[in-house]
Formats: sequence, structure tokens, C-alpha cells
Amino acid sequence: MMPFEVGVRQPLLTKILSELGLPSGAKVLEVGCGTNVDTALELSELSYGVFVLDVSETQIREYKEKLNEDADVHVLIADAQALPFKSESLDCVVFYYAFDWIPIFGGKSDVVVGEVFKVLKPSGVLISFEYWERGAESRAALLRASGFSVKVIIEEDEVVVVGRK
Repeated sequence: MMPFEVGVRQPLLTKILSELGLPSGAKVLEVGCGTNVDTALELSELSYGVFVLDVSETQIREYKEKLNEDADVHVLIADAQALPFKSESLDCVVFYYAFDWIPIFGGKSDVVVGEVFKVLKPSGVLISFEYWERGAESRAALLRASGFSVKVIIEEDEVVVVGRK
């Protein structure tokens, strides 16, 4: 599997969001954005309300330096284990090759999934791009155990887990 490349659009993300029928203005959060602004810019171009967060102040500082001043992206420093959103306030949460980093930073994946479930609206969607199929299988099992209905998409060199609340 190939992780994102800087400056490259994510056509599979756009395709998935289109197939899900996410309306213009839907609130979308990218968790673990790191320094990759491309995902948020693409979401913004698709007319979504875009929020990004990362636990690392250093990553967020570099992210803000890369982000266009006129980009309509709300940038937050926060821990995904305690998302700074009201219950049932988001339409979609995206992990773009970020889920595997949660335990590396000392987090618990099941706690993060519980937080995402809490902040998603009814029928809200979690989209997780994975490095490999085995990761997708374990992520899908975790989402099912947390109450999501799950679909795994394997297309070309990308593996994506989509969980619907």
C-alpha cells in the first residue's frame, strides 16, 4: 500500500464521499492530520465544513505554515481520545493513514473509536485509510464491536475501512 503523497489528490476519498451522498456543508473532521494539508484542502474544495486535529503542537505549527491563508479549514490541537465536539455534531470523520499512529502516541484505539461514535450524527461515517489489508481487518473488527456497520474497500493500491453509525 502506498501512503499519501504531498500535493496529490485523493480520488478514492472523493469517490467514497460522493457515493455516501454527503451533502454540501457537511461537517467533516480529519483526525491525525500531521502536516498533510492536501486532504483538508480537497474536503474544502468539495464544500464541506472542514476541521482537522492532531495531538502534536509541532505538527500543527508546520501544518498551519503550509495551509493557504484563505483556506476554510479549522485547525485544532487536541487528543482524539477526547474530541472537542458536541455529541452527534459531525457528519464524517476521516483518518488518512493516521489510525496506526494512535497507540504510538500513547492512545487507545478503542477509546478513539468510542469518541468518534459519540460525535458522529446518526448515520454518520468514519473513513479510515489503511496501510495494508491486515490493518483494515483489525480496524473493521474494532468498528463492528463499537456499533458501526462496516465495509472494507480495496481499490488499486488503497485499502479503506468505512464505518457507518
